[in-house]
Amino acid sequence: IKEFGFTCTAGDDIAIKKDITQFLNVPESTLNSFLRKHQTDIKPIKLDLASIRSFGGKASRMKRSNFAPRRSWLSP
Repeated sequence: IKEFGFTCTAGDDIAIKKDITQFLNVPESTLNSFLRKHQTDIKPIKLDLASIRSFGGKASRMKRSNFAPRRSWLSP
């Protein structure tokens, strides 16, 4: 896929939504729809703070996806 011009924001193996939408030339809503439909096939990875900040954002954590289960602050 890299032969066709796909680049990852963080290293060679972590792509963010922006990378994918730019490469496919689709709106983020289309990508979100695809991700929701295939949520059982996608295995999330945990990132440390340094990795998240390497993406260029100022956030200390990434926002959870819309299809991730909600957790109460009261639950263990």
